[in-house]
Amino acid sequence: MSRSAKLLVQARTALLITGLVFLVVGSSAGLAAASENPSTMAVGAYYLTGWGLYSGQKSSDWNITSPYLPELGSYNSADPATTNKHIEWALNHGISFFVIPFTHAGYGWETALEDGFLRSESISKIKFAIMTNYEPYWSSPTGFPQSNDERMSWMLSDISYIADHYATHPSYMRVGDRPVLFVYHASTSLSQSLGGVEKLSQFIESVREKGRERGVDFYLIGDVMYWLPLETDESYAKLFDAVSAYTLPDAGVGWSTENGRLVSVGPYDVMVQSYVEMTRHWSELASRLGIGFIPPVTPGFNNTDTYDLGIDNYLVVRSGSSPEKFAQMVDGVASYVDTHLEMMIVEAWNEYHEGSVVEPTKQFGFAYLDVFADRSNTVPAPEYAAASQSLMLLVGICGVPVFSRKRPSPADMPP
Repeated sequence: MSRSAKLLVQARTALLITGLVFLVVGSSAGLAAASENPSTMAVGAYYLTGWGLYSGQKSSDWNITSPYLPELGSYNSADPATTNKHIEWALNHGISFFVIPFTHAGYGWETALEDGFLRSESISKIKFAIMTNYEPYWSSPTGFPQSNDERMSWMLSDISYIADHYATHPSYMRVGDRPVLFVYHASTSLSQSLGGVEKLSQFIESVREKGRERGVDFYLIGDVMYWLPLETDESYAKLFDAVSAYTLPDAGVGWSTENGRLVSVGPYDVMVQSYVEMTRHWSELASRLGIGFIPPVTPGFNNTDTYDLGIDNYLVVRSGSSPEKFAQMVDGVASYVDTHLEMMIVEAWNEYHEGSVVEPTKQFGFAYLDVFADRSNTVPAPEYAAASQSLMLLVGICGVPVFSRKRPSPADMPP
């Protein structure tokens, strides 16, 4: 054998050994490399577990009309077969985690979460996190304590419940080794109910302490992303490990009043532009503060039916929404995703009474989910993966879909 041939064999052998070592003992390095790849990210969706539980309640009673109808029909969130179908649809279309609102132990939605979602045959394939949500008690305060101290104690009891019942679940979402907890309306209703940002700061620190008492170091994500004065933005954002939003209903339009009720009506195109602008602002703010950022997107908003029925005291309508325009929002927002967390979240999987739905519907089928599927690199989870492809290694080990993002050209954006 010639010297050059021997050198070639030696080089190939060394490369093979390096690859095997990388796979056997270097998987963590592969994961780190994959997580830093700027072309991929995980996509999540807010997921409501109240459907079919109560009569006359928003986001629960199918007899209250809504803009869309689910492909599965009027399902019950406590049915594991239904949630199993949802999980499979999500995973097959590039959505790898759900964020689930939790109102209060005993409110009822947690029963459907535990009897339905967590009993799904596919629960081990997806990640989930909890979002605190006291909105029903803010809007109808029966049973909600009136003093700040009582409210804090009342809400902290739920943090204990979340830590004990969900945060240690094998499928619970983590950043590093820290279970994720979303805090809904942190800079608006929650702050107002507690008495301002200083009281909110005390509450957030108490949440951290309560979690540590239960052996859980929560990674807190604050729903604080609104058009606030810049100094207010920072005062709320710095309380959290990361910031995001559930929805930005008045984006690009603002509010007016109609018969004493708030109204925000305008085209979805304007909402798309405003989401991208707000994402840019909050991305820069989060980077400056050294905290994480998860940009939100939404397929639209239309709560005309619940407004007309007097269930909602506000009206938001975004006309002209479509899967194609939703794709423009997704691509525009994706340009500003946090390069460390690499996440985006959509509002929502099944917010039917507000017309914010990516779940398959009678009207649009899978068109909204296809927006993510068309941009994802979802592959099977093989036992081994090619060492030279960090993305494949990440998917092979974790078994979750990831999303390819691109910066849109100006021509791709709506006028």
